[in-house]
Amino acid sequence: MSVLAGIDIYFKSELEPIILIELLVKNGWTYDDNGQIVYLPINDNDMFEWQTKNLSDWNSVKEIIREKSTLKELIGLSLTWGSTQVGGEFLFDPKDNSLGIGLNCNRKTKVGTNETDFDWYLEKLINPLEKEGFDIIKYEVSQD
Repeated sequence: MSVLAGIDIYFKSELEPIILIELLVKNGWTYDDNGQIVYLPINDNDMFEWQTKNLSDWNSVKEIIREKSTLKELIGLSLTWGSTQVGGEFLFDPKDNSLGIGLNCNRKTKVGTNETDFDWYLEKLINPLEKEGFDIIKYEVSQD
């Protein structure tokens, strides 16, 4: 049985997605998704036509992210934690200053259950963001 789980984080002020992404990478997240960078292209128009590039193309993906931010487009990037391959699709929405994360990559669960271990994710997301001064209004977790 498939489980849909996610985390939504809402920020008080306008966020610069590339700064947020670089902070997450600095604190243990990686854009290495099974040897590739997985991202949403410019002018995707919410079609979610995920694209891939080689890890060596990170600088060009950063330029795509910057351009999408300027255009106020939804920015999508697959991030995983360290070498665990646990992570998901990170969706940065510059229109409402939010970050939505679909926990669909080797979802971390509580031992002996199918319940998402949200504490594991929140520790690796909320703590570093607040430590760096990001003003978080609220966050929500969901599992269906």
